[in-house]
Amino acid sequence: GYFGRGVTVQTVQRASNIFLTQQAASTASVSAADANRRDLLAQLDKVFGTNAGGLGSAVTHIFNAWADLSAAPADLSARQSVLADLQSFATLANTQSDQLTALQSSVGQNISNSVSDLNQMLAAVAALNQRIVDVHGNGQTPNDLLDQRDELVSRISQSLEVTTVSASDGSIGVFAVGGQNLVLGNQSNTLVASPDRYDPTRTDLSLKIGNAQAMLDWSKLGGGSITGALRFQNEDLAVARDRLGQLVGAVAGTLNRQQTFGLDL
Repeated sequence: GYFGRGVTVQTVQRASNIFLTQQAASTASVSAADANRRDLLAQLDKVFGTNAGGLGSAVTHIFNAWADLSAAPADLSARQSVLADLQSFATLANTQSDQLTALQSSVGQNISNSVSDLNQMLAAVAALNQRIVDVHGNGQTPNDLLDQRDELVSRISQSLEVTTVSASDGSIGVFAVGGQNLVLGNQSNTLVASPDRYDPTRTDLSLKIGNAQAMLDWSKLGGGSITGALRFQNEDLAVARDRLGQLVGAVAGTLNRQQTFGLDL
């Protein structure tokens, strides 16, 4: 006779839902984009103070100094007070401009680092595709490799929103929201972060396929932390810089124009 050997595992089946997996990745992409943009907006908010150290308060000091001078035009101390308040306003405006430049530089560096990490993950997905295809050819289901690939796609989605398409050989294709091919089989393409051709202080994103390089429209990339950074750079930071310039230009232009109507001491 034979002794019983208990339970013998014949095989392990992997239970997964591709639609739920893709939905989770898409939701994570949107969340990552919003979270990164929120953090950057918090840094931008610190540049423009609304208290006594802000530009609004500095302009108020200028108006008050002019009011005092208009009451005593020959008072030299009142004249010096006007000049001092104008200098304080100019210094503060320059400081805030420098802070915006530094913030832009930091955003550009973060985008470049994120793109570098993303390219490594895309290459890893392509390598896993090859291993999965090889195992499928032997009639086996590579559950661990499939889990690793799903985890990589989830991490990729944190940086850039992507969609996946499964092939009959077990591999997947990874595509950007705009349809650009990032991974196909065991081949991956490279994303490139480079200076904007019209404004070198900003960073653009392009896709390199072979020897060709195509610029990507950041507004059509969906979610992901990289998209959140690009949106902050091209919308929030650009508006902040424009409004700072408009405020300073308006104050300077108005004061200079009014000065032409006056007399010297």
